[in-house]
Amino acid sequence: MANSYNFDEKARRLAVYKKVLWGRVVDKIGAGLYEVGMTRLSILVGIGLMLVGSMAYALPAVQLFPALFPTFAGIVIATGGFVAMNHDTMRKHLMHMNAVAAVMILVWASLKTVPDAMGAKVDSIPLISDLDTIGLSAILLYFAIKSFISARMLAQQEEDSLKNLDDKAVR
Repeated sequence: MANSYNFDEKARRLAVYKKVLWGRVVDKIGAGLYEVGMTRLSILVGIGLMLVGSMAYALPAVQLFPALFPTFAGIVIATGGFVAMNHDTMRKHLMHMNAVAAVMILVWASLKTVPDAMGAKVDSIPLISDLDTIGLSAILLYFAIKSFISARMLAQQEEDSLKNLDDKAVR
């Protein structure tokens, strides 16, 4: 009698382990695909920022060095995206670095927009480049924050499921 109880308990535990393991594998695959999407978005936003900064520097009659700041931020963000695509172990750190670079360039462009708008003509290149920079960095930040929140929720779900599994195993 004790043997059959032990066998049933082992079968039940095995079923719970399979369910938890399979759920974690599916969630991790989904999270991995979402992170690859973030790396591609980082590359695209980085290229966009490089184009905006280059054009903001080259198009006006007087070239000003601060117009290249979006270009430098774009280089950092795109490089982070390329490296994160190939190195899974560094992806989390690089996506956080990209988010910090996006915050920095967003703040810089936001502070610069008001004076540019005050002296802007209808076809003001600095104002347009500032608005483009704000838009691109805001898009990256929105999806980065969304990704960070979903990763945190996934980790919490894993922790809760393992805790529940341990509680059931103790009983």
